[in-house]
Amino acid sequence: MSTDLVDVMERGLQDPALDKALLEPPKIGLGGLLKQTKDEDFQKGMGIMIEILKALGRATKDV
Repeated sequence: MSTDLVDVMERGLQDPALDKALLEPPKIGLGGLLKQTKDEDFQKGMGIMIEILKALGRATKDV
């Protein structure tokens, strides 16, 4: 069964920029992290990650 999340994750993991970053990981400090917050792709990715974390938290209520 495929979901929108799975489709997005598959496309993201196939990104050539990710391959490059895995081979030569960039060093990013706090300033670099703050600079990334201006990037629209970063903002969308962080938004998705926050929603995933919230969903996982909600799911633990039943455990």
